[in-house]
Amino acid sequence: MKNKRNPICKLSVASYIIILTLFMSPAYAQVVDSQKLSPKDSLLLKQAPASKKEEANRNVMLNAENNAGPRFIQIGIPTGSAVDVPTILENDMPAVYYFFPRNPNTFWRAGSGLSNIGVLKISEVAITTGRVGYGVNSYTRKGDDNFTGILNTGMNHFGMQRYDMNLSGKLGKDLYYSAGTYHMFDPGSFDVPYADYVDRTSIYQGMLTKYFNNRKGEVSLMYRYADAHSLTNVVGNSPFIYNGDGSITELEGMPLGTTNAFPIDGNLTYRDILTGEEKNTSLKDAAKTKVNQAMFLYSYKYDSGLNLKVNAMYSNSDAGFIVASPTGIIPSATIQNSANRYTITGTDQAYTGNVLNRLMILNRANINDAFMIAQVSKRSGNHNWRLGINEMYSHVDHHANSLQYSQEVKADPQRLDRDGVPFRNFNTNGEYYKGSESKTALFFTDDWDITDRLNLYYGARVELMNLNVDYMPHARFDGVSVGATNPNTGEVSSIENYKTTRINPIGTAALVYKLAKKYGITAEFTYNVQNPTLVNYAGSQVPITKNSVVPLGRVGVYYTSDNFSLVSAFSVIKKTNYFTRFNLTDPSGSGQVQTIGNAYDVQTMGWTTDIVAKPFKNFNLHFLFTYQEPKYKNFNVSAFGSDYSFNDKIVTSQSKILMEIDPSYNFTKDLRIWSSFRYFGKQTANLSNALYFNGRWETFGGLNWNVNKKFNLGLTVVNFLNQTGARGTISGAELITDASNYQDYLMAGSYIRPFTTELSVGIKF
Repeated sequence: MKNKRNPICKLSVASYIIILTLFMSPAYAQVVDSQKLSPKDSLLLKQAPASKKEEANRNVMLNAENNAGPRFIQIGIPTGSAVDVPTILENDMPAVYYFFPRNPNTFWRAGSGLSNIGVLKISEVAITTGRVGYGVNSYTRKGDDNFTGILNTGMNHFGMQRYDMNLSGKLGKDLYYSAGTYHMFDPGSFDVPYADYVDRTSIYQGMLTKYFNNRKGEVSLMYRYADAHSLTNVVGNSPFIYNGDGSITELEGMPLGTTNAFPIDGNLTYRDILTGEEKNTSLKDAAKTKVNQAMFLYSYKYDSGLNLKVNAMYSNSDAGFIVASPTGIIPSATIQNSANRYTITGTDQAYTGNVLNRLMILNRANINDAFMIAQVSKRSGNHNWRLGINEMYSHVDHHANSLQYSQEVKADPQRLDRDGVPFRNFNTNGEYYKGSESKTALFFTDDWDITDRLNLYYGARVELMNLNVDYMPHARFDGVSVGATNPNTGEVSSIENYKTTRINPIGTAALVYKLAKKYGITAEFTYNVQNPTLVNYAGSQVPITKNSVVPLGRVGVYYTSDNFSLVSAFSVIKKTNYFTRFNLTDPSGSGQVQTIGNAYDVQTMGWTTDIVAKPFKNFNLHFLFTYQEPKYKNFNVSAFGSDYSFNDKIVTSQSKILMEIDPSYNFTKDLRIWSSFRYFGKQTANLSNALYFNGRWETFGGLNWNVNKKFNLGLTVVNFLNQTGARGTISGAELITDASNYQDYLMAGSYIRPFTTELSVGIKF
């Protein structure tokens, strides 16, 4: 079955070229930084100036992994935890309590429903949410006195179509409305026979705002509904040949990023871990997510200069998330001598070619989140202080059904039966937990101008955490379900309960001392304590009881003038008791996969230099260079009868050298050309560091043309150097320690986005 494009705006290659020629125009870039709007949303978003809370010069929406949400900004620690990925906030509240299994991109997109967006500093994220890493804060668009209509459309040469519209205006005295919708029809960069779209997302939202007491106060109510089906994790990996020197070679007929490497029927048989029943599903159904979200926003400005803000949010989600991990490829020569017999599914036709084994984990969760933040702030003399409380609550009923199968290694492959069995090893990697987690916190910040030369920004957060979870801490076996008896040990897979209450202290301090008018020194320290979370109890491991401590220290110098600014700093970050689960493949080649929960430490030392320059009129240049050494500490694993130590190994998927080069030129105030070059140095591809990928460039470029106040056009090019290659980790090679056997080796992994051109049109009416 060929991919079905949207019949309303279906574009042939010829018509696409004609449109490009006629417009000769720029499309918007997927950029958000501290000085400029995202060109992608130039009629949508207002960018506030960078403050003590925000991080400058971070093109967070330029994402080489996908075009749905913000990218991850490396800080030297891995992204394996549900709370260490980018924190997306809306109206000062996290979009989700957990990033997994419900991705915020299923209902949050940087579209016309938002009025502005910015990147929050690590310290601000820690104080207001208790999390680690940068954050993306956004604010819902409100109505004003004038009617405003915003319509944005986007399309790329692979057939992606995006429609985004918002209407806002006045209903009556001091009463305003804003309503909008967002639709994504993204078939991906190749035809997927098992689905119409890789990303099919629809979002609807509406907001009412009432001002009172001469506009000193305002109150808003917002509702949002989202229906999303995302298969980005399914299509994001492919087979290739690893050459042994950090480079790869594409398989004949299977160019990376433009080839379907998943079985063409898209159907799966699994065993329900809750009931033990055998069931069937499709990839589309397994990935569906529906979200209902409501917000209450209140603010009041007192005559004394005191500002009060109270925001609250509730959401309910029926969330699906698919993990589709290749666990290794068995070469044809081994298959021909194997005791197992492989046949094309549904036939008795013998198969002796290369075989790819795949682990599928079908996550399904019902999630109820409730957040509240109340804060007062005021400028008093040399102080600009803020005092607040917030409550974050999440109840999650989560289970994950796992299965394994085999398939051909070719474009549009067919599934294979092994010894007459199409699917096997049901729930050997299955997960279950049900419970609630809450954090009640008191926080305080103060921006203190001690003298004309010395500024201190400091803050503290104390949170009371409560966790109550039912989980299944028993070894998994083929066919396991809740209450089932392990045939090997006689152990019953019963549900256990774990409760804990913790107090987590968090603090931050940033000092700026002006040695002269244009230059000075900076220092920053953030201390964060995180507790075990619900997701830590998904597997078979016993309760994780130790807190994780994350200290971050920086010291550096800065220089600023009208045409040149520089910040250069040395930093150290460490995270203890970092808990995550690994799907480990037997390195002996048996094809067995174990899911192991393990706690370890990570430590990173680094040096970063950030430069913004305007060497001549209308030209801007941003340059960011980072050297870091992220290393595992206290990391030991036992699997498949052997012990492994990864102490002092470089963290997988993390580069020692990072660079960003972002030049732009304004021909006129309305016509701008820009590009963004990102360099990622050599990345280790497995835990032992025996395998690695060479450094790579990720490139973006575009033109933006504001034709007039009501109309803009844009052209964006992703990967304009047309680089091909793999990134991340190599599935099935986690425990490999001897790389000598991996010369010209057939394996599978993830890849960078292929060359993509995108056209956009923005209309304001």
